[in-house]
Amino acid sequence: MNRFLLKILILIFSVYITELPVLSYSLDYSINNEIQKKYEADKLNEDIQNQSPEKIIKIKNDKQNSVKKSSSVPSKTPIFENEANLNVTADTYYYKKDGIKIPKWTKFQVKSNNGISNWQSAGTTVSFTTVVPVFKTYITIPTGTIFKGNIKKVHKSQITGNGGLVEIDITSMLYKGKTYPVKGKIIKVNSDHVFFNKIKGARQYIKGVKQKINSATNFYNKARQISNKLAKNPIGVILSPLPTITGFVGGTAGTLTSPITALTQKGGNVSLPTGTTFEIRLLEAVYVE
Repeated sequence: MNRFLLKILILIFSVYITELPVLSYSLDYSINNEIQKKYEADKLNEDIQNQSPEKIIKIKNDKQNSVKKSSSVPSKTPIFENEANLNVTADTYYYKKDGIKIPKWTKFQVKSNNGISNWQSAGTTVSFTTVVPVFKTYITIPTGTIFKGNIKKVHKSQITGNGGLVEIDITSMLYKGKTYPVKGKIIKVNSDHVFFNKIKGARQYIKGVKQKINSATNFYNKARQISNKLAKNPIGVILSPLPTITGFVGGTAGTLTSPITALTQKGGNVSLPTGTTFEIRLLEAVYVE
């Protein structure tokens, strides 16, 4: 038993003796680090104090500049490459790489700066000036803004009662001295609706039919008047029925053929003087600065 206890004590002592240098080395090493840090700090302060005032200022400035660089942020707002990259919020939806958004379908009340008619040729440039301001999110398009367009298609009045035609494409907007490309169309002229961007002269076919019927009726009435005059004369009374018969036949024929003869009637022309009121609508959104 005593030998067993002795062996246990010898084993514990051996372990203690073996681990002690490691612990002491670790302790000494940590103490050495603390001493080294303090020594280097003291030496750094001593070196700074031994420097000239100008060099000390330079060292401090270098430290401050390094701090500023590490905490600096981009001075410019990132540019969105396309609209899909926008965070759609009330503050950012109307901003893009190219500027502030004027939404699609925006309408402008304008007056023409020149006369417009179906005698002009395709490609002719026309211009308009806004007469009331337009208010949109983050932007106001003031009175006096200029829109320009080109006559895309045109023709004079035609037979069959078809009127003249002028079709205008709105192509640009002058805003704050800068021209922006736009895509727009005319939707009203003098408060009258324009369909499919086609400004048309009055179609005269129905009017032509009415005119032909009126002519036939007038022919019959004049024939009756002649018959009445003849009836008052003893000799003419014998011939008095003939004008009435002729007027009836001619009037009836004119009425029945009026839908065909009216095809020779020309329609109305498009002739809009300077200062005519129009309404323009954007077909695509526009971004302005």
